[in-house]
Amino acid sequence: VHSTSSAKLISIEGCPNEYSQILTNFDVELCAILSSTLHCYTAGNSAEIDSLINSLKMHDTQFKELKTERGFHSSMIDPILNEFENFTSKINFAIGDKRWISSMDGQIRTSLDPNYCREHMRNPVDMKSAMDTLNSMNDIDLIIEIGPAGVLSRILKQRNSKLEHLSTVPSKSQALYHPSALFDCRAHLWTLGYPVEFEQDDYTFQNDINAPVYQFDRIKC
Repeated sequence: VHSTSSAKLISIEGCPNEYSQILTNFDVELCAILSSTLHCYTAGNSAEIDSLINSLKMHDTQFKELKTERGFHSSMIDPILNEFENFTSKINFAIGDKRWISSMDGQIRTSLDPNYCREHMRNPVDMKSAMDTLNSMNDIDLIIEIGPAGVLSRILKQRNSKLEHLSTVPSKSQALYHPSALFDCRAHLWTLGYPVEFEQDDYTFQNDINAPVYQFDRIKC
């Protein structure tokens, strides 16, 4: 991934038809649909994103610049797609015994294949469809987020979801004052009535604040 061109990402809040006219003036690509009112866009030209930011400010449109260096889920990934597919073709993908919801199309799946991995890397993330599928499943009442807190909880809040939500990994800013997030998650599970064997816990465990919270982060240890 780090062999691809540098890029900037930005998330824009609001219905796309409210700011679509602004986007027509800029060379940006949609790279994620997080909800009906939260979309992410990327551009290889940093000046393009900077100009878009200025335009969004002028139109009082809410946005947030994301801390990443590559144009994930966009045409900027094209140069490595064949290499990535060749690599995944050497992996023996078995059919799993757990269901999972694809964040590419919202479909319920039990297995992977090289073509899916390629398409997932190249196409925009579609968390909206994934959450639509999740909300339609009557046998799910608890979500444990394995990743930095914030994104999923915000999406659930926007949808007025009644699903119970627990976070396991604090963001980098949270890790400084909340080092025991994983233990807190297990304690919360216990209060909800789930069996938790606390005697097996290592009470000295703390999250490594230097560990990457995003799988494509490049951090020198």
